[in-house]
Amino acid sequence: MANHQTAVEFHQVSKKFLIGENYYPSLREWIATFFSREFFIGKESFYALRDLNFIVKKGESVGFIGPNGAGKSTILKLIARVTIPTDGVVRINGKVTGLLELGAGFHPELTGRENIFFKGTILGMGKKEIEKRMDEIVAFADLGQFIDSPIKLFSSGMYARLGFAVAIHLDPEILLIDEILSVGDASFVEKCYRRIEHFCQNPNKTTMIVSHNLGMLKRLCSRLYLLDKGRIIAEGKPKTIIQQYLQNLPSEKQP
Repeated sequence: MANHQTAVEFHQVSKKFLIGENYYPSLREWIATFFSREFFIGKESFYALRDLNFIVKKGESVGFIGPNGAGKSTILKLIARVTIPTDGVVRINGKVTGLLELGAGFHPELTGRENIFFKGTILGMGKKEIEKRMDEIVAFADLGQFIDSPIKLFSSGMYARLGFAVAIHLDPEILLIDEILSVGDASFVEKCYRRIEHFCQNPNKTTMIVSHNLGMLKRLCSRLYLLDKGRIIAEGKPKTIIQQYLQNLPSEKQP
């Protein structure tokens, strides 16, 4: 059972997805079929996660590592409530902000500045609270005049700049990062690393990172979980877990 020092707890968590889609010409037919056995016939399923048990305490910076399809991103999506577990319980203790996909939580027709208000409102913040942080967010993103352009015109790097600036400055208690910093330029990525390091110094703040960037994980994380085929197969210090991960990689995929 989680206590007040626990930020995130997974208890016997599994997540199953259905693959393969059927075409239904009308909403009425889809609803009728959904409540019948036919909806599931012919659909294959797979488990992205199987019987996960782990606890992340407040103040920790934890990373998840493993091959593609291991279930790393699914963990963060469960924490962000983007999806729900098929079995088990996910307990969250704190306000969550996630950088899970480029543009997630933004409206493409709104400007960068307008999207700061949009995202803050989604997170339950008031207008005055967002305005108080606006100058800081704009300065950190460093988008110049593009901050007042519709974000549908943004490059992937610009999305990453705005997304990180908003997430880190809107006072999250649990910060989720999924590969998004891989698209930024080197100087901005370094600025993000320093900001995350500062964030992690707060004993009430928790960071959870998914990345294939081993240097980033080694620098920012105090613990790593190694996943394979939806299960946790190892947990420990970054140096030890990274070494185990590399030893299990096929030789042609090793850096």
